[in-house]
Amino acid sequence: MIEFIRGAIVIIMAAIVYAVYGSIKRKKARDIASKVPIPDHLGVNASLQLEKSVMALKMALTEDYQSKIKKRYFAEHPKTNEDSYNHYFFELQRFFLMCSLAKNVPMFSEKADEIWHEMIMFTKDYETFCQQFCGQHIHHTPNDTFKPDPSGRAWFDLLYTELFHHTAYSEFVWGRFFKSPLSKETIEDFLKCSHADLKEKYFRKNADKQLVQEIIDSLKRKIKVNVHKTKQNYTPKRVVEEVGNAPLIAEAMIFTSYKHHHDYSNQMKAVYGQQPVTYSSKNKSTDSSSSCYSSCTSDSCCSSGCGGGD
Repeated sequence: MIEFIRGAIVIIMAAIVYAVYGSIKRKKARDIASKVPIPDHLGVNASLQLEKSVMALKMALTEDYQSKIKKRYFAEHPKTNEDSYNHYFFELQRFFLMCSLAKNVPMFSEKADEIWHEMIMFTKDYETFCQQFCGQHIHHTPNDTFKPDPSGRAWFDLLYTELFHHTAYSEFVWGRFFKSPLSKETIEDFLKCSHADLKEKYFRKNADKQLVQEIIDSLKRKIKVNVHKTKQNYTPKRVVEEVGNAPLIAEAMIFTSYKHHHDYSNQMKAVYGQQPVTYSSKNKSTDSSSSCYSSCTSDSCCSSGCGGGD
């Protein structure tokens, strides 16, 4: 009986600690959301010709549709503050831009997925949005299952960093970046495959041809350079852990994925510390309960994604 009581006390104390810790994390996320500015034009990489895609997305998301989405979302999630919502919606728009270019982009954010779910409740508006934005339906599967997808997450991280500048709030929405190695298959594809084959395998048929060409060129170049480094006497330099250095960490992910695939986590920790993409106190993010998977890791995705279609 005494052992049972002790066990019950331990469970209760653990639950209290977990609840308090969760409350602190949520408050921290809210505080940061109010301080982090949302970039113009989705904060896209200026070296890529993304302006046309951003404009198409903005035009398809009419003010009336946005107003209906927001009203429905807050009716279902009254405890969310407006600053946090704005960041969730901002990151969801980035996700849609990724979906307009690449095939089978998994959804790794529970918070962004919740807004997506509210969007599709307005069936006609959502279909109009999809057709006006990218010419085809962006499929959504209900977020009711969780499954590990480390390879999908690594590809997501690489593509996201190729297209966008990270903000100090990105991690709160998507979870930690660069925790999983890029698959050897993906690396070999970008080393050996033609542009046509890469476009067929990784990108949508109706995506902007020039833009896809630019993305493929950039990724092929970065992968080739970092694979070449694995054959030299090269050790990645320690990078100051700030938001603006995400592209450097992405390149280290390529290097480490190829050279130390089975010891990826330890090798990344050796270079970037215990939390390789937890940024400095100036722009600090942490693992967030807003991730789409119950353990808040970044190598799993919910069943949601923009797969389907070419």
